[in-house]
Amino acid sequence: MTGLGHTRNVPLSATPSPQYPDRVTRWVVMDAPLLGIGHWDEIIRSPALWHFDFRGPDVERLVKGRERIYLDRFWNEVSADPKSIDEATRRHYAKLYARPGAMHCAFNQFAAFWEDAMVPPSLRHHDERG
Repeated sequence: MTGLGHTRNVPLSATPSPQYPDRVTRWVVMDAPLLGIGHWDEIIRSPALWHFDFRGPDVERLVKGRERIYLDRFWNEVSADPKSIDEATRRHYAKLYARPGAMHCAFNQFAAFWEDAMVPPSLRHHDERG
C-alpha cells in the first residue's frame, strides 16, 4: 500500500504506517510540515504560513464577502504556478468558501496544528482497537 498525505491530511495519512509496517511500502508527504520533526519550530514561524494563526471572529468578519480576495492571495503568491489555477476553478472555490461556516472551518483547521505538535510522538497514532 502507498500512503499519501497532503497539507492538513498528513497526520491522518500517517496512521497506517506504524500499525501495518508490512503492508505500507511507501508514504508520500506533500506540502506540509511533519509535526515536531526536523525544523518544526522554524517552519511554523515562516511568513508564508501566517494563516496558521489567522482565525477568530474578527478575522471571519474581515474576510466575509471577500473570500475571493483571501483565496487569490494563496493562489497568486504561495502556489508554485499561479497560472495553473484557472478562472473557473477560482470562482468555484470562492463560491464554496463563501458558504456559511466554510471560512470558520478553514481557519480553525490550522489551530489543530498547534495542538497536534504538543502531543508526544508516541501517542500520535494511538489506536484503541489494538
